[in-house]
Amino acid sequence: MANVLPLEKQEQILRGLGMGTPLSHLAHILDVAPDTVARYARLAGDMAIAFLDAQQRDLEVARVEVDEYYSYCGAKRENVDRMKNRKEGDGEVLHFLAVVPGTGGFILSHLAAPSNDLHSTQPFIRDLGERLKRDENGDFIVRPTIVSDGHGSYKPAIEAEWGAAMTYLRLNKQRSNQTADGKKTRWRFIGVSREVVIGELEGDEEFWTNNVEAVNRTARARNRRVARRTNAFSKTFENHKRQFAYWVFYHNYCLIAKRRDMTPAMEVGASKRLIETKGIIELIHHYHRRIEEEGLIDDTLDEAEVDDGVNNDEIAPFWLYRNFNLNTVKVHRSGCCNCRNGKGRNGQQGRSGEWHPIRTTLQDALDRAERLEPKRVDVCRICISEYQTLGRRI
Repeated sequence: MANVLPLEKQEQILRGLGMGTPLSHLAHILDVAPDTVARYARLAGDMAIAFLDAQQRDLEVARVEVDEYYSYCGAKRENVDRMKNRKEGDGEVLHFLAVVPGTGGFILSHLAAPSNDLHSTQPFIRDLGERLKRDENGDFIVRPTIVSDGHGSYKPAIEAEWGAAMTYLRLNKQRSNQTADGKKTRWRFIGVSREVVIGELEGDEEFWTNNVEAVNRTARARNRRVARRTNAFSKTFENHKRQFAYWVFYHNYCLIAKRRDMTPAMEVGASKRLIETKGIIELIHHYHRRIEEEGLIDDTLDEAEVDDGVNNDEIAPFWLYRNFNLNTVKVHRSGCCNCRNGKGRNGQQGRSGEWHPIRTTLQDALDRAERLEPKRVDVCRICISEYQTLGRRI
């Protein structure tokens, strides 16, 4: 089985990831292999996506501010066409945020999408509404009010998903590039106009989008993945979504802002306590144990095939090495110089993966490797030379 980091190292990695520290910086500062940091980033990101989806439900929220800002994945928009191995999701990425005012910046819903058009805005508005509490008839317990800037796709998205069940207010920011005497100058902010798009507004209330814009600034300042000028951008869209979901989780449940005495999640009623770093480790273990028990992934071996690592009388004839970083599986014989009965070269069990013993036949080992659903399945050319590469490349 793979090496296990000391608890203190695990906590340091998870705290660094929660503050948006680049993976290479964390690996260098903590003297940990980059593959190990990348693996913890994936584990924490998957946990955060599931946790936010389950925990942030049935909330009684009266007002939500929404906004979007861009980052990029793989390469900047102007460089995407020159990429040799372009992948889906490369280029500009839009982040939608829904923030509850007066809670220290609680992020109720978020979405990373390739654009901010109607096709991408609708899932965000749908998810936002599904997190609010409703009665047995499907009506909102508290009629929500959504406040946004002048972006045009929010109105048709709200009408398509929720009709007139929500109140929608729009704050149109006005800019000008001329002075009072008509001379050209740089574009600058000159004022706002307020518009009630859907529903009604009681009185002459002045509404703003200050809260969501403050969270946008916090994200850019504390999370290097989404800063405007950075070399710490994500290389794949899936990892980008994982990283941002974990940042949202850490922001909501693990940080107490200055001049406040509770986390944003505690203020909105989504949580009753501060989640410390040890609690994050427990949540990660609980999440992966649950999905294994429910059969959502086949990430473990049968009990008869699990090696306890101590005084095994029976030597497993074959071993699988699962590389988490490359998402590949390779089959070895136990006596291979690359395997050494699951100890690896020079007793090094692997920095970016884990060994699994197979006590039956080679075909069973190949079948088990395929069930792990890697991108590629190989056999060792040293100890199983008569076999060729199996599986597929993606």
